[in-house]
Amino acid sequence: MQNNTITATLVRCALTVALIMVFFTIFRGFANLLNAFLVPMTLYMGLKGVNKGQALTLFGAVVIASLLFFSVQTFFILFYFTMALLLRELLKKGISAIMAGLALTLLATAGIFVAIRLTDMVFLTRMHTMYMALLKGNALYYWLMVLAEGLVIGFGLAFGAKAVERRMPPK
Repeated sequence: MQNNTITATLVRCALTVALIMVFFTIFRGFANLLNAFLVPMTLYMGLKGVNKGQALTLFGAVVIASLLFFSVQTFFILFYFTMALLLRELLKKGISAIMAGLALTLLATAGIFVAIRLTDMVFLTRMHTMYMALLKGNALYYWLMVLAEGLVIGFGLAFGAKAVERRMPPK
């Protein structure tokens, strides 16, 4: 029975890595916002029932794959993994979807801003400049846009994970 569990965990983790690479391939540019929901949700589901060593291995595999094929996503994948871990911990503690959504919104808002700025600095992208140009240089609108994205992501993850938990058998 032990071998079946290890095999199932290995397959689930491999599928998690593959799905994330597919999401990074499909959702680019402005559609990249979908990755902020899909990748943490996929990681959350991939982390179900794994121990810390297996979680670190999954994290390492995703980081290495993203560095090899999608290096610009490096800071975002760190942010997505943090979101998945926080979501996992919040649901383990039985926190309500509203409170989990608020906590995830704060992390998502800060994470999006930091990931954009770090990506601009390290990879010389101009995402922040592009967003500011679209918003005619208005910093308030920029923060409201990032907050709106954070709200959608945070509450989407919280309610989505609760719905997944209701449908999946307990481990």
